[in-house]
Amino acid sequence: MQHPVLTIARFSLLEAVRGKILWIMAALLLFAVFLAFFIGQTTLTETRETQVALMAGFLRLSSVLVIIFFVVSSISRDFQDKSVELLFSISMPRYQVFLGKFFGFSLLALSAAIIFSTGLVFYSDVSVVLFWALSLWCELTLVALISLIFILSLEHVAMSLVASIGAYALMRFMPAIQSMGDGPFQDSLFNQLMNKMLDLIDLLLPRLDHFVQSSWLVKGSAAEIDVIYFLLEFVLFVCLFVLVGVIDLKRKAI
Repeated sequence: MQHPVLTIARFSLLEAVRGKILWIMAALLLFAVFLAFFIGQTTLTETRETQVALMAGFLRLSSVLVIIFFVVSSISRDFQDKSVELLFSISMPRYQVFLGKFFGFSLLALSAAIIFSTGLVFYSDVSVVLFWALSLWCELTLVALISLIFILSLEHVAMSLVASIGAYALMRFMPAIQSMGDGPFQDSLFNQLMNKMLDLIDLLLPRLDHFVQSSWLVKGSAAEIDVIYFLLEFVLFVCLFVLVGVIDLKRKAI
């Protein structure tokens, strides 16, 4: 008999397949290829570098948005269909439900990384594209996990979407946000408090600016320290967020 976690994960992935999510990803990849081809016809120098950087950036943002929208809509649909209540009514531990959903969304993230990375093998070395795809899977898995926590906690589609996208933007652009504090008023009390708050948030959230770097594809190489860093950060924050999500779900009255 299959473990309940694996069963939930399988049905979550099947929901994505039946919902044509993979077809949407394929269409986005095709659009990115045409966009790169068009850019290649308009640039005079560094054509390949421009194409791969633009294509990688577009695919990264597209995959994040697809994962966020699917996770939020999938769990919202489960609440509307009373599927969550049904799972809990058969005495299934809540942590198994959470892990099953998370593993299913992680498999969808892996599918997205595989699909989107295939379009980049023509512009960069295969080994570098594999590192990029691994990093994209790690980032999408973290994004799916955060979106899962938000929708289970808030139970509101619009609020969960805004919170998930906002959290991703915060994790992605934290260095730029922190650099704003180095202005002419950096010695003010308010500015110092804001910098301390941003430093605290930086400790509690992963630094996604270390993930999925387009510079790897442009240079044709990825530094070992970059790969080790994002893998360690991925493992650490997955464990932390899973713990947070399980505790929150156990305390939730459903």
